[in-house]
Amino acid sequence: MTENVLTRLKDTARMCMSEKRYAHTLGVYRECEYLADKCALSQKETDDLLTAALIHDMAKQLPIDKQKNICMRHGTDTSGATEATLHQLSGAEYARELLGSDIVNDAVYSAVSKHTTGGSVMSLTDKLLFIADYTEAGRTHEMCRKMREYLHEKCEKIVKAEEARQVINEVALKIIISTMQYLVETGAALDPRINEARATLEAEIKTAKES
Repeated sequence: MTENVLTRLKDTARMCMSEKRYAHTLGVYRECEYLADKCALSQKETDDLLTAALIHDMAKQLPIDKQKNICMRHGTDTSGATEATLHQLSGAEYARELLGSDIVNDAVYSAVSKHTTGGSVMSLTDKLLFIADYTEAGRTHEMCRKMREYLHEKCEKIVKAEEARQVINEVALKIIISTMQYLVETGAALDPRINEARATLEAEIKTAKES
Protein backbone atom coordinates (compact mmCIF):
# COMPACT_ATOMS: atom_id res chain seq x y z
CA MET A 1 0.00 0.00 0.00
CA THR A 2 1.43 3.39 -0.98
CA GLU A 3 1.79 6.17 1.57
CA ASN A 4 -0.68 8.29 -0.39
CA VAL A 5 -3.37 5.59 -0.26
CA LEU A 6 -2.74 4.99 3.45
CA THR A 7 -3.06 8.71 4.17
CA ARG A 8 -6.26 8.93 2.15
CA LEU A 9 -7.76 5.97 3.98
CA LYS A 10 -6.91 7.38 7.40
CA ASP A 11 -8.17 10.85 6.51
CA THR A 12 -11.45 9.49 5.13
CA ALA A 13 -11.99 7.26 8.15
CA ARG A 14 -11.27 10.09 10.58
CA MET A 15 -13.76 12.30 8.74
CA CYS A 16 -16.53 9.71 9.22
CA MET A 17 -16.25 8.96 12.92
CA SER A 18 -15.65 10.23 16.43
CA GLU A 19 -12.18 10.23 17.99
CA LYS A 20 -13.14 7.23 20.13
CA ARG A 21 -14.32 5.28 17.10
CA TYR A 22 -11.19 6.26 15.18
CA ALA A 23 -9.01 5.04 18.06
CA HIS A 24 -10.81 1.69 17.81
CA THR A 25 -10.21 1.68 14.06
CA LEU A 26 -6.47 2.17 14.55
CA GLY A 27 -6.53 -0.62 17.13
CA VAL A 28 -8.13 -2.95 14.59
CA TYR A 29 -5.52 -1.85 12.04
CA ARG A 30 -2.66 -2.76 14.40
CA GLU A 31 -4.27 -6.10 15.28
CA CYS A 32 -4.62 -6.86 11.56
CA GLU A 33 -0.95 -6.04 11.03
CA TYR A 34 -0.10 -8.59 13.70
CA LEU A 35 -2.40 -11.25 12.25
CA ALA A 36 -1.20 -10.66 8.69
CA ASP A 37 2.35 -11.32 9.84
CA LYS A 38 1.49 -14.43 11.86
CA CYS A 39 -0.59 -15.86 9.02
CA ALA A 40 2.11 -15.06 6.44
CA LEU A 41 -0.24 -13.18 4.12
CA SER A 42 0.97 -12.01 0.74
CA GLN A 43 1.47 -8.28 0.20
CA LYS A 44 -1.82 -8.09 -1.73
CA GLU A 45 -3.70 -9.93 1.03
CA THR A 46 -2.11 -7.70 3.67
CA ASP A 47 -3.02 -4.53 1.78
CA ASP A 48 -6.63 -5.69 1.43
CA LEU A 49 -6.86 -6.57 5.11
CA LEU A 50 -5.36 -3.29 6.31
CA THR A 51 -7.57 -1.29 3.93
CA ALA A 52 -10.64 -3.06 5.30
CA ALA A 53 -9.46 -2.43 8.86
CA LEU A 54 -9.28 1.33 8.31
CA ILE A 55 -12.70 1.65 6.69
CA HIS A 56 -14.73 -1.06 8.43
CA ASP A 57 -16.68 1.31 10.70
CA MET A 58 -17.11 4.26 8.34
CA ALA A 59 -20.92 4.03 8.43
CA LYS A 60 -21.33 2.96 12.07
CA GLN A 61 -22.17 6.44 13.33
CA LEU A 62 -24.46 7.40 10.47
CA PRO A 63 -28.19 7.59 11.31
CA ILE A 64 -29.96 4.28 10.71
CA ASP A 65 -32.23 5.85 8.08
CA LYS A 66 -29.20 7.06 6.12
CA GLN A 67 -27.61 3.62 6.36
CA LYS A 68 -30.80 2.02 5.03
CA ASN A 69 -30.91 4.54 2.17
CA ILE A 70 -27.33 3.71 1.21
CA CYS A 71 -28.19 0.02 1.08
CA MET A 72 -31.38 0.65 -0.88
CA ARG A 73 -29.45 2.76 -3.38
CA HIS A 74 -27.20 -0.21 -4.15
CA GLY A 75 -29.77 -2.97 -3.82
CA THR A 76 -27.98 -4.47 -0.82
CA ASP A 77 -29.81 -7.31 0.90
CA THR A 78 -30.36 -6.18 4.49
CA SER A 79 -32.83 -8.87 5.48
CA GLY A 80 -32.24 -9.93 9.07
CA ALA A 81 -29.84 -7.09 9.78
CA THR A 82 -30.23 -5.42 13.16
CA GLU A 83 -29.37 -1.86 14.15
CA ALA A 84 -26.13 -3.24 15.57
CA THR A 85 -25.13 -5.07 12.37
CA LEU A 86 -26.49 -2.87 9.58
CA HIS A 87 -23.33 -0.75 9.49
CA GLN A 88 -21.28 -3.61 8.06
CA LEU A 89 -23.52 -3.65 4.99
CA SER A 90 -23.98 0.08 4.62
CA GLY A 91 -20.31 0.61 5.42
CA ALA A 92 -19.08 -1.53 2.54
CA GLU A 93 -21.24 0.44 0.10
CA TYR A 94 -20.46 3.82 1.68
CA ALA A 95 -16.72 3.17 1.59
CA ARG A 96 -16.88 2.19 -2.07
CA GLU A 97 -18.86 5.35 -2.84
CA LEU A 98 -16.23 7.54 -1.16
CA LEU A 99 -13.07 5.70 -2.20
CA GLY A 100 -13.95 3.86 -5.41
CA SER A 101 -13.77 0.20 -6.37
CA ASP A 102 -10.02 0.26 -7.00
CA ILE A 103 -9.42 0.75 -3.28
CA VAL A 104 -12.57 -0.98 -2.03
CA ASN A 105 -12.11 -4.03 -4.23
CA ASP A 106 -14.17 -7.19 -3.84
CA ALA A 107 -11.93 -8.64 -1.10
CA VAL A 108 -12.06 -5.43 0.93
CA TYR A 109 -15.80 -5.05 0.37
CA SER A 110 -16.43 -8.62 1.52
CA ALA A 111 -14.41 -8.21 4.72
CA VAL A 112 -16.14 -4.97 5.67
CA SER A 113 -19.60 -6.41 4.93
CA LYS A 114 -18.99 -9.37 7.30
CA HIS A 115 -16.86 -7.88 10.06
CA THR A 116 -19.60 -7.91 12.72
CA THR A 117 -21.45 -11.17 12.01
CA GLY A 118 -19.34 -13.23 9.66
CA GLY A 119 -21.21 -14.96 6.86
CA SER A 120 -22.02 -18.22 5.10
CA VAL A 121 -18.89 -17.83 2.97
CA MET A 122 -15.79 -16.33 4.57
CA SER A 123 -12.33 -15.78 3.13
CA LEU A 124 -9.26 -15.66 5.36
CA THR A 125 -9.34 -11.87 5.05
CA ASP A 126 -12.98 -11.85 6.19
CA LYS A 127 -12.11 -13.96 9.23
CA LEU A 128 -9.08 -11.90 10.21
CA LEU A 129 -10.98 -8.61 10.20
CA PHE A 130 -13.86 -10.24 12.09
CA ILE A 131 -11.43 -11.43 14.77
CA ALA A 132 -9.42 -8.20 14.95
CA ASP A 133 -12.58 -6.16 15.49
CA TYR A 134 -13.16 -8.23 18.65
CA THR A 135 -9.58 -8.63 19.91
CA GLU A 136 -7.98 -5.24 19.28
CA ALA A 137 -6.18 -3.85 22.33
CA GLY A 138 -8.77 -1.15 23.00
CA ARG A 139 -11.44 -3.75 23.78
CA THR A 140 -11.43 -3.96 27.58
CA HIS A 141 -14.38 -6.30 28.14
CA GLU A 142 -13.24 -9.45 29.94
CA MET A 143 -14.24 -11.78 27.10
CA CYS A 144 -12.42 -9.63 24.54
CA ARG A 145 -9.31 -9.53 26.71
CA LYS A 146 -9.32 -13.30 27.28
CA MET A 147 -9.89 -13.97 23.57
CA ARG A 148 -7.02 -11.63 22.65
CA GLU A 149 -4.67 -13.39 25.05
CA TYR A 150 -5.75 -16.80 23.74
CA LEU A 151 -5.37 -15.71 20.12
CA HIS A 152 -1.91 -14.25 20.60
CA GLU A 153 -0.73 -17.29 22.57
CA LYS A 154 -1.88 -19.54 19.73
CA CYS A 155 -0.41 -17.28 17.04
CA GLU A 156 3.03 -17.31 18.63
CA LYS A 157 3.13 -21.09 18.16
CA ILE A 158 2.19 -21.09 14.47
CA VAL A 159 4.78 -22.76 12.25
CA LYS A 160 2.89 -23.84 9.13
CA ALA A 161 0.22 -22.12 7.03
CA GLU A 162 -2.36 -24.80 7.76
CA GLU A 163 -1.83 -24.23 11.48
CA ALA A 164 -2.67 -20.55 11.01
CA ARG A 165 -5.95 -21.37 9.29
CA GLN A 166 -6.87 -23.82 12.07
CA VAL A 167 -6.17 -21.18 14.73
CA ILE A 168 -8.17 -18.53 12.88
CA ASN A 169 -11.15 -20.83 12.38
CA GLU A 170 -11.07 -21.89 16.03
CA VAL A 171 -10.88 -18.34 17.37
CA ALA A 172 -13.52 -17.01 14.97
CA LEU A 173 -15.90 -19.75 16.10
CA LYS A 174 -15.20 -19.01 19.77
CA ILE A 175 -16.01 -15.34 19.17
CA ILE A 176 -19.26 -16.21 17.41
CA ILE A 177 -20.37 -18.54 20.20
CA SER A 178 -19.49 -15.94 22.83
CA THR A 179 -21.36 -13.24 20.90
CA MET A 180 -24.43 -15.42 20.48
CA GLN A 181 -24.47 -16.19 24.20
CA TYR A 182 -24.22 -12.48 25.01
CA LEU A 183 -27.07 -11.60 22.65
CA VAL A 184 -29.30 -14.29 24.14
CA GLU A 185 -28.49 -13.21 27.70
CA THR A 186 -29.23 -9.55 26.96
CA GLY A 187 -32.32 -10.25 24.86
CA ALA A 188 -30.81 -8.48 21.85
CA ALA A 189 -31.82 -9.28 18.27
CA LEU A 190 -29.79 -11.97 16.51
CA ASP A 191 -28.74 -11.38 12.93
CA PRO A 192 -29.12 -14.72 11.06
CA ARG A 193 -25.74 -14.16 9.40
CA ILE A 194 -24.15 -15.08 12.73
CA ASN A 195 -25.81 -18.51 12.61
CA GLU A 196 -24.65 -18.94 9.03
CA ALA A 197 -21.07 -18.08 9.99
CA ARG A 198 -21.17 -20.53 12.88
CA ALA A 199 -22.36 -23.35 10.64
CA THR A 200 -19.66 -22.57 8.08
CA LEU A 201 -16.85 -22.52 10.63
CA GLU A 202 -18.02 -25.68 12.35
CA ALA A 203 -18.10 -27.45 8.97
CA GLU A 204 -14.61 -26.22 8.06
CA ILE A 205 -13.18 -27.29 11.40
CA LYS A 206 -14.82 -30.72 11.10
CA THR A 207 -13.45 -31.18 7.57
CA ALA A 208 -9.95 -30.19 8.67
CA LYS A 209 -10.03 -32.75 11.51
CA GLU A 210 -11.19 -35.50 9.19
CA SER A 211 -8.59 -34.83 6.50
